[in-house]
Amino acid sequence: MALSIMSKPLNYTDVGNGEVLCLLHGFLENKEIWNPFIGKLSKKHRVITIDLAGHGESGLLAAGNTMVDMAEAVHSVLIACGIAKAKFIGHSMGGYVALAYAEKFQQEVMGVLLLNSTPEADTAKRKELRQHGIRVAKTNYEALISMSVVNLFTQKFRANLEEEIQQTKITALGTSQESYIIGQEAMALRADYSDLFKRASFKKKIILGAQDTLLDSNHLTLKFENKDVEVVVLEGGHMLHLENPNDLAEHFNIFIKD
Repeated sequence: MALSIMSKPLNYTDVGNGEVLCLLHGFLENKEIWNPFIGKLSKKHRVITIDLAGHGESGLLAAGNTMVDMAEAVHSVLIACGIAKAKFIGHSMGGYVALAYAEKFQQEVMGVLLLNSTPEADTAKRKELRQHGIRVAKTNYEALISMSVVNLFTQKFRANLEEEIQQTKITALGTSQESYIIGQEAMALRADYSDLFKRASFKKKIILGAQDTLLDSNHLTLKFENKDVEVVVLEGGHMLHLENPNDLAEHFNIFIKD
């Protein structure tokens, strides 16, 4: 199905019945990353998966493409589906969108699980890395994507995930150069949602990869433990849904149970 947002299509699927679970993919991904999990999740839940703006079969939003803009577009999908409340699972950038959603529509949020994601804003170093990526994207996009994708996977799993890595590259290259640049700029400008995540009354969980080179699992565990936030560190890098799907599925089930 597709919902028109500001004249651009926002593609989504709607499967199952029960309490609503909205799954948001990461940067340069699409809603298909959730396919291996939908079967079990939809047995007792209504599962919504969405191609975020500029990704998959969804176009960029005409009015803007910040994390808040994306969150508002997600909200429009849920409203169109007659959904008043939901739990969210967001991978990487999808987590940033879920947090923006939670700030704007907090009474409509039952829970947020951040997968390989963080409530913190970008550091100055991270912002500079994004700007470097933008500069390279303008001259050698395909090589940039190929190198960036491989680095998301921890070294120990790469040999056994060659097919998955190749498919991730293909999906990423399906995202336009324009969407890449706009997405990087939007993530660099996102707000810090640490205080919101600490004080919010909805269910909160963070799942991190022990070998994730983009996020410091020790730092985030220390920052959010004892703040009504469950922090779990699993073996793997930034792509836990591919590197450690079985353990991840167990934690998804725990999150959605109550």
